[in-house]
Amino acid sequence: MKPEVRTFTRENPCNKAILWQCFRGPTGYRRVLVAVAHSQIGVNAPRVMERQGYLVKETTAQGDYYTLTKDGRSWLEKGIRAYVKNHPSERDAIQYLDTEQPARRITRRR
Repeated sequence: MKPEVRTFTRENPCNKAILWQCFRGPTGYRRVLVAVAHSQIGVNAPRVMERQGYLVKETTAQGDYYTLTKDGRSWLEKGIRAYVKNHPSERDAIQYLDTEQPARRITRRR
């Protein structure tokens, strides 16, 4: 069963914090199922992000996924920093804001 599509209005628009929570996980940026993304960020935000080149829709055997492009990642990082600067009271509610991507473990063969 597909999750219900989230709707936004002029009084309650989709903001950068909602986009950040959708595409950012504990280990970095992640791809998101299209149905899940629609339930979190609505239908219009991904459409606009695709048109601007920030988002790509990938089709795999498991389903359709949205993935941020390199430009989309830098746009979202810049936007979330500005959002936190303008809304400091919401900083605690935004997860994974100050986490760096973990360094990959280097293994050597002898």
